Amino acid sequence: MKPKTLLAIFILVAAITTSCKMMQSGKLDNIQLTEDFIEGDIFLESIDFYERFLYDNPNDADFNYKMGFALLNTKGREKESIKYFKKAKENFNKPSTLNRYVESSFQLARAYRASYLFVAAMQELAELRPLVEKNKDVLAVIDREIFKCESGKKLFENKIKFEITNLGDSVNSEFQDHSPVISADESTLIFTSRRPNGWEEEIDEDGNYNEDIFICEKKDGQWTKAKGIKNINTKNHEATCGLSVDGQTLFIYKADDYGSIYQSTLENGEWSKPVKLGANINTEDRETHASMSADGKYLYFTSDRPGGFGGLDIYVSEKMKNGIWGPPRNLGEGVNTKYNEEGPFIHPDGKTLYFSSKGHENLGGYDIFKSEKTQFGTWTKAENIGYPINTVGDDVFYTPTADGQHAYYSSKRSPESEDNDIFLITLDSVKRSDITVMIGNVFAKCSPEIPANVKITVKDKETQEEYHIKPNPKNKRFIFIAKWGKTYNISVSVNDEIIFTDKLYISPDNAPKKMNYKKIRLDPDSNCH
Repeated sequence: MKPKTLLAIFILVAAITTSCKMMQSGKLDNIQLTEDFIEGDIFLESIDFYERFLYDNPNDADFNYKMGFALLNTKGREKESIKYFKKAKENFNKPSTLNRYVESSFQLARAYRASYLFVAAMQELAELRPLVEKNKDVLAVIDREIFKCESGKKLFENKIKFEITNLGDSVNSEFQDHSPVISADESTLIFTSRRPNGWEEEIDEDGNYNEDIFICEKKDGQWTKAKGIKNINTKNHEATCGLSVDGQTLFIYKADDYGSIYQSTLENGEWSKPVKLGANINTEDRETHASMSADGKYLYFTSDRPGGFGGLDIYVSEKMKNGIWGPPRNLGEGVNTKYNEEGPFIHPDGKTLYFSSKGHENLGGYDIFKSEKTQFGTWTKAENIGYPINTVGDDVFYTPTADGQHAYYSSKRSPESEDNDIFLITLDSVKRSDITVMIGNVFAKCSPEIPANVKITVKDKETQEEYHIKPNPKNKRFIFIAKWGKTYNISVSVNDEIIFTDKLYISPDNAPKKMNYKKIRLDPDSNCH
């Protein structure tokens, strides 16, 4: 028997053993229900094994349960599990196997929900509930499942309209492609892939290449062929977390001793070797994802450190004057729950946070939510962004564009595909964000290179808040975000000497999504020889 098949059987036996300790007395005191899906394709080979056994033993309750559990945890085959759980439940319906009956009934309800049969799932759970009403822990799990079904039914009946486009062969591969991040002008796309990188390749115990980071640039409206980033990728796992609006600062997850967040910057056209963020961000607990605000002042990240609401929570850290990220604050109960939160993305508008959660009102697994920052600095109650962007499976790492009407997203949308691809979602019904992406250029007339010490300052005239940006030395572009109805003072300095000033106002009337700003000469007083 192959190692993968043995692993699947081991996991399945462990799940059954821990989730339903069989008691000949029929008591339910020690029962625990398995409510999470097991990710991956480890059950594919074991399904064939169970199928052959059941051909000769169609009424075997234990193997019907195993077959149902394997199918329920195999993406695209969840609905097939229903008949096996029904058969298992029917044959476990006796006092000596009451625990197994309860577990089979619960998994049958999960199979109904995974097949979007919410009413059938709720009926199954309603019949199951009186059997476990004395066990508060089990009852809580069942009530949580009922809540998921109620939420799922409501979301399913209010389907949102959107168009979805596969980004094509330049971006996607036959391997797993996920976690896309994008610059505000949509000229740079960076993502995680399990494809071979061409120089340092390591295969894990499941026979898959380790995760690496790849980059595409948009040229003449088309994505260039994805390339691995050599200074970042190693033989170990690396995954994308977040990208600054100008595409010059990349946040990376590395599976080191604890799981930590690293940073790489674009320097003279090359990505630097990743540097681990400081002790206010990384701890001896797990940090998995990060997203930086457009002004570079705030970092939103996930951590399962003590003192949160439970599992992974989302925190925010403000950059101090010395450039170090300060002590973090938990975003509170509007965002965080006792379940895991993942994949935070702070929109360039600075006030809309997108993230994934296993809590709140969802269809099951991770769903994508959004929350708005109030004038008091708190966050509104998380809102599910809707079906069918969210599904009964895990939906994570959703990256909206600056206008809010598009998003980059990874998903397994084709039944023929075994792995995730990256897609562009178009949401015409969504209101545009009240910001414009400003794209400027700098140049030095007397030199093909621009000076090293160029600083561009953007100051809000009303609040006097300011932030600094640097041009990309390779393409000489700089990017910043302008909110509609605000006046900004723009200044450019070289070696701390101001050489350019300007005022900028974007009217809310017919404001563009993107706008080309001025082309600024950095050596205006020089005579070239």
